[in-house]
Amino acid sequence: MKIWGKEIEYVCYGFESDPIEQICDRLDRQEFVEILKKMLVLNQDFRLTPLEGLEHKFVTMSHLHAYANTNYFRTGMKRMEVCVRRPTAVVNSSSQLFRGAAPATPIAQSTLPTVSCSKSIVESV
Repeated sequence: MKIWGKEIEYVCYGFESDPIEQICDRLDRQEFVEILKKMLVLNQDFRLTPLEGLEHKFVTMSHLHAYANTNYFRTGMKRMEVCVRRPTAVVNSSSQLFRGAAPATPIAQSTLPTVSCSKSIVESV
């Protein structure tokens, strides 16, 4: 089975027994396909950034707020709690594309290897 474009929205479709849950599932699949397409854009200038990904409807589940009383919504919100992380630092440098929270495990400057070149090597280049 070829999975490309809209076909992914219908893979294993219909596991939910409640019609409202089926609607939630369908809406969720549509947003999943949208975020997936944005993450897989080849041109990095147009690709979704990590922060934009965390703010996308699929992650925030804002597309399902009308169904907030459903089991589907409550279960999804519990699963997405891991994505809720407040930015601790915003990088404003144009050389860095990530705009958001600092890495969970920053690399200490002292752990990076240092390279020293002798004057004769530098002059020969």
